[in-house]
Amino acid sequence: MDFRTSSESESTLAPAATGTGYFDVDIREKEWKTFICVPSRFAMLGLTCLLTLTSLTSLIMGSVLYNKLDLYVTDFQQVAIIMHLFVYSVLVFFCGFGLYTVIYRCRQRGSNFCAMLLGQILFEITSGSICLYFLFNDSSASDPTAQLTRCMEAIADTPQDLFVKDLCYRAPIAQGVCLAIFLFLWVLQLFTFYASNRYVSQLQEEYIVDQARGKDEEDPDAGLWK
Repeated sequence: MDFRTSSESESTLAPAATGTGYFDVDIREKEWKTFICVPSRFAMLGLTCLLTLTSLTSLIMGSVLYNKLDLYVTDFQQVAIIMHLFVYSVLVFFCGFGLYTVIYRCRQRGSNFCAMLLGQILFEITSGSICLYFLFNDSSASDPTAQLTRCMEAIADTPQDLFVKDLCYRAPIAQGVCLAIFLFLWVLQLFTFYASNRYVSQLQEEYIVDQARGKDEEDPDAGLWK
């Protein structure tokens, strides 16, 4: 049985009301860290911006490659390049959700971004493997003369473009460059997913604390970079 007076009971709850309780501490001052020392918000911002730029660069490179080799590659290789363009177009769109999450501290958009990015990673590993296979699989075995003719035509049209020559002949340097680009983008997406998940977890913790304070919803009019 509790024999404390009402004043004693109130004094027990006083820390939470006077600013010393757990839920009255501004949790934004205790920002989560990503990669040991980087604040989760800035880690997500930096990686999302880098992922957006690399996706746009990859998209432009794929478009240029498709325009140069359109008439000189097989149908399967054309499909592989188009798949590459589609994947990175979708990734640029997804990155918009990530940037919105960082700027507006939006928990729901962050959760959407993490889910979309995870699906994108799984799909891109599969599509990227198919793309690399079709680009560098030696399909000339069935018709070596036709394949050699395509390569000679491509080189004649763009004699100064060494990468077109290396890609057409499936030179090791072209294979290495393409594989390195794919691997870099896959690793970058994994890091971005990790940083985004950390930041969304931080926003979720802040939301729980706000609920305990009586604030049940996020403020949509709080402004940029609140």
